[in-house]
Amino acid sequence: MTAIAIEIAGHASATHPNTSNHSFRLAPPSRNSTDQTLRRPDSGVLNEEIPVYFVGRNRDGFWVARDAGDSIGGLFLLKASAFAFARRESLPAGCAIVLLSERFELDVANKGNPLIPLIGSIKRRMRPASPATQR
Repeated sequence: MTAIAIEIAGHASATHPNTSNHSFRLAPPSRNSTDQTLRRPDSGVLNEEIPVYFVGRNRDGFWVARDAGDSIGGLFLLKASAFAFARRESLPAGCAIVLLSERFELDVANKGNPLIPLIGSIKRRMRPASPATQR
C-alpha cells in the first residue's frame, strides 16, 4: 500500500515543517500472514508523539478509519465522517491522518457507523454472480 496524503489535524507545533510533502511506503504484509500491515511513518517523517490514523476504503467502498496502534477504528459512509472520527478520538492533542490509495479492511471492533457492516453484507449478496460461479 502507498499513502497518498498526510493531513495533520491539530498538534501543529510538534510536526515536521514539511510533513505534508512527504510520501512513504507502508510495510508489506509478512510472509506468514495474510493480514495487511499498516505501520505509522517513521520518526523522520512524523513525530512519534503524534497519533496516526489510517483512512481509506474497504472492499465494499465504505470508508475505514483505524489508528496505527491497532486499538480503535470504524466504518463510515462518508470520508468526512472517517476524518471526524479520527480527530474526535485523538482529542485534545489532534492526530495525523494517512489517506491510503489501496483498499484495506477494518481489523478491530467497529466504533463507527453500526449499519455499515450490514449494508456491506447486503451489497455483496446483491452483486451479480461471476461467470465462474454460474456453472
